[in-house]
Amino acid sequence: MGGIFVAGNSAVRNFCLCRNISPSLSSLLGGVAGGIAQSIVMTPTTTISTRCNVDNSSAQTAATKIYNDEGFKGFYRSAISVSLRQGTNWGSRTFFTEVARSAIPARGLLKEITCGVFGGIASSWNHPIEVVRIREQATTKKARRKNSQTNPFRMGRDIYNNEGLPALYRGLAPRTLQAIWQTTFLVVGPTLLF
Repeated sequence: MGGIFVAGNSAVRNFCLCRNISPSLSSLLGGVAGGIAQSIVMTPTTTISTRCNVDNSSAQTAATKIYNDEGFKGFYRSAISVSLRQGTNWGSRTFFTEVARSAIPARGLLKEITCGVFGGIASSWNHPIEVVRIREQATTKKARRKNSQTNPFRMGRDIYNNEGLPALYRGLAPRTLQAIWQTTFLVVGPTLLF
């Protein structure tokens, strides 16, 4: 899935740079495009993975259950949340990394790694979208109908109203570490290689 991001990001970023759009804005637009492209592939896989964990079942069993209960669209039940998350994730990671590049006067590998770490940490502002995505994918069709939780914005509001602001930031530390790793390898890595 990283390849889908890198291809989408590179294509849009290079297109923007060729039109004299600033490197920071080009990185933001490339990251958003790459992230949304990645979400098209990622949504079914994260839906199946989440279902496996909720039901304690195999991937085949989870996929079959999703398909039998909801049809093909069941694999994309959280498509809006995943697209929001991936677009804001990668847009933020590429943008903040580029901002750091222009702010740090040093050169070389250490600078690039530092910029990637900064981009990964700064991109964690959107963690509430990840919490909503997980809840959407973990909720069964029957429970979603019962609780009217078919809209990611309504679900986010309900989490906030029922559990408070800290609930929207559960799991922030491990996700930030993951963001640092992914940004360093998928944003900074291609820059160093190409």
